[in-house]
Amino acid sequence: MQNQQAIVLLTTKATCSRSGLSRTGLYRKLNEGRFPQPAKIGNLNYWGEHEVNEINRAVLAGKTDEEIKKIVRKIEAARVAVEV
Repeated sequence: MQNQQAIVLLTTKATCSRSGLSRTGLYRKLNEGRFPQPAKIGNLNYWGEHEVNEINRAVLAGKTDEEIKKIVRKIEAARVAVEV
């Protein structure tokens, strides 16, 4: 059995707080491909804390928009590859 870590899910409000974005800013980045799409649970949106942290690290490191978009694609592809 693999060693699995718990995944902390963040609401839209918490994601905005952690990223320093307004709700409008968050959705703008989503539409531009510079932030991963949320996981839908029911009619609510959630992001993995580790995903938000990865994007924050990229922004702080001065990554370009294209580099951030590549990170976003990697994050979203990793979600699809998860085994349950």
